[in-house]
Amino acid sequence: MRDYALFIVLGTLLLFAIARPLWGIGIWSWLSYMSPHRLAYGFIRDAAVVQFAVVITTIALLFNWKKRMPWRWSPVTITWWVFVLWITVTWPLAMYPDRAVDEALRSAKLQVMVLMTFWIIADRAAVNALVWIIAMSIGFYGFKGGVFTLATGGKYMVWGPEGTFLGGNNEIALGLTIILPLLWYLWKQQSNVWLKRALLAGFGLCFIAILGSYSRGAFLAISVVTFMIWWRSDKKVTVGLVLSVLALLAFAFMPSKYSHRMESITEYSQDASALGRLNSWEFAWNVAKAHPIQGGGYGVFNPEAFRTYAPNPETFHDAHSIYFELLGEQGFVGLGLYFLMAFLGYRESQRIRREAEKTPETLWAAELMGAIQCSLVAYAAGGAFLGLAYLDLPYQLLALVVLTGRIALPDDKERQLRANATTTLSRQALARIARLGSLKSRA
Repeated sequence: MRDYALFIVLGTLLLFAIARPLWGIGIWSWLSYMSPHRLAYGFIRDAAVVQFAVVITTIALLFNWKKRMPWRWSPVTITWWVFVLWITVTWPLAMYPDRAVDEALRSAKLQVMVLMTFWIIADRAAVNALVWIIAMSIGFYGFKGGVFTLATGGKYMVWGPEGTFLGGNNEIALGLTIILPLLWYLWKQQSNVWLKRALLAGFGLCFIAILGSYSRGAFLAISVVTFMIWWRSDKKVTVGLVLSVLALLAFAFMPSKYSHRMESITEYSQDASALGRLNSWEFAWNVAKAHPIQGGGYGVFNPEAFRTYAPNPETFHDAHSIYFELLGEQGFVGLGLYFLMAFLGYRESQRIRREAEKTPETLWAAELMGAIQCSLVAYAAGGAFLGLAYLDLPYQLLALVVLTGRIALPDDKERQLRANATTTLSRQALARIARLGSLKSRA
């Protein structure tokens, strides 16, 4: 019964999204991050609902093409398009074309949806709505995982939705670490006392869930994030006290095996998982040296390729790093474009943050840019130990940077377009008032 109920809900939402592209972006984000269909046990569990959301949103945008927002070219978006073009070109050049199909299609759908966001998101309300959807979709597993960790005394690992990008304990921990700054931003934007308390409680539960994942990479990332949140805060004493108490209580609550696992970070030479990562990273380096321009292509991380390029050919592991994943699959060119895009995006967020701080009306944009900067640093730190180079979230965060700049700090052309739209609406309103006045005079 639950499967049919979820099917009806999704069907109804997607039906409304046909005429509203913004709904399509929100539904796709919800399905991508929370994956509610993966919590069911019937036919809808393996249904292609995310792909269906992509199709519906594309159709909705085409139907509303004349109402789309103007594209804003910037160093970030130009580099983004070059990167997308590059990973498209390397697809047919992959060393293992059959293995490349699934990964390439999944990456293409991701890029299509994120790039469509630039045409659809038009105002501050839409930006905040998307931040809410992202934070709550991933935060759901943090709220649930935090309660689970508290209830079990931290004896068991917290996992994400099975069969998704965030399914593993390391992956969901990274996702939760990335949204912590977003939850902090939403907390700062609220005036309702109860909602602020709920967001603060959710922040604490996500923090506990990250520890409950037993992820060593996330431990490093959350250390960086909490420091950045404290550093960016206006009330460093209060925020530092709150974060310190939260961290001390959380670490004190966790069992001794948690501290033993974290201490093993410095003992990588005796850890099989760490040695497997090093073997995988050297494999990626060897592939890139053999194919420096285009790399090995999608799907190059496989047992057959390891027997040729890995120092230990019999030990196969995934990339376990966004950087080595891109290096092995997209070559030095693809990795360079990725670094350039990330650098330009961070620099743009810093520019927006400085400019938006100057006026109270745009202060929200400055606070959002600060939160996204923390999230991007969390992804950069935690992603160094996870193969999530094609995760939707960092690309969507970069899109929010560009969109926030366009909305909060529009250029002269965009101001003129908005002014023309406002003038047109005013003229229409005045014409209607005039018609009503003439009707009354006749009466």
